[in-house]
Amino acid sequence: VYQQYTNAIVDAYAGHPDLERHREAATAHREWLESLDAVVDNAGAIHEHRRVTDDGMEATFATMVAGPFVLIGGLLPLLARTQGRV
Repeated sequence: VYQQYTNAIVDAYAGHPDLERHREAATAHREWLESLDAVVDNAGAIHEHRRVTDDGMEATFATMVAGPFVLIGGLLPLLARTQGRV
């Protein structure tokens, strides 16, 4: 997980097809943030050849759909505290 702090902006990189990395990113953010105002999902990946992840998913789907679903789902408690937006 890559994190950069600029005033109140946190940039977290979790763009990877491994769902465990998304779970870890959400857990790390819940541990050190009290709340979260917004999440911008900018996931993207197109693979030249079909790849299947260790989780058994096609890698493009895992990166662009399942990963953000897991990450944002894990961040919902933080977003709820401020009526944050995705």
